[in-house]
Amino acid sequence: YRRIAKRNSGISVDPVEQFGAAPSVNYTVGADFLGVGNGFPGYTVPDAPPDTNMAVGDTQILQWVNVSYTICSKFSPYTCTPAILGNTLWAQTIPGTLCATNNSGDPIAQWDRVAHRWLLAQNVFTSPYAICIAVSTTADALGTYYVYQFSVPGNGFPDYPKWGVWSSGGSSDGYYQAMNNFGPGGNGFVGPLICGYDRAKLLVGDPTAEQVCMQLPSTEDSLLPADVDSPTSPPSTEDEFFIGSVADHSNSQLSIYSLNWSTGAVTGPNLITVDAYNGSCSGAYGGDCVPQ
Repeated sequence: YRRIAKRNSGISVDPVEQFGAAPSVNYTVGADFLGVGNGFPGYTVPDAPPDTNMAVGDTQILQWVNVSYTICSKFSPYTCTPAILGNTLWAQTIPGTLCATNNSGDPIAQWDRVAHRWLLAQNVFTSPYAICIAVSTTADALGTYYVYQFSVPGNGFPDYPKWGVWSSGGSSDGYYQAMNNFGPGGNGFVGPLICGYDRAKLLVGDPTAEQVCMQLPSTEDSLLPADVDSPTSPPSTEDEFFIGSVADHSNSQLSIYSLNWSTGAVTGPNLITVDAYNGSCSGAYGGDCVPQ
């Protein structure tokens, strides 16, 4: 069982759309991988939506779908492991905990390109709920991990988690999560919950690693954390930020929050005006009306 997240969809014109002819170059597929799904070794499709997620490291690709993931080599012969249950790392390291005994899915795999480490995370959707984090000790996704379990503030159903790596080198340097809080027992949407984690401590297995969270009001909708994918880190003075749509309440604005886990400081919402748009599902901002 999974609660379907609050999601907004809309149509608008991109004011910075780029125009130009594509280069006249022939491309070839350099590597072929079998995606996790029907026919994948050791995997049976358990439910929908699949929550498909993938990260690319120095030498490996990690794909996580529903409740299982695979680790593939980026280089010939491009071999992949059989499907690995998502809660395996916690079951092996901290048996008996919520993260060890539950495999709720809705996972996130991230590659910390500055530290050359893997960040794997999923939330527990069974009360009293939990946040499960695993950080690899090396660049090898098949190696060892530091694992952590954090409680969910307010004991709310932690749906639709999204993660960002913020390798600023400053006081906001951390791993960050945004989730939709549906309240104790999943009784109703409370609002987005944004959390920050001490990246430096998580990378060395320090059990005193902190979690700092802020509950936002239900007038906000799903937020996405900023994530560093380029080789250039953000300024050390720059706080992590989250951006989201407020289309249920205003279809002409986006909202931005910033969070510094080490100080607990949250600023926002800062509203950005955008061209007004309409919900794609007969005017509604959620649903499954868009054909694949």
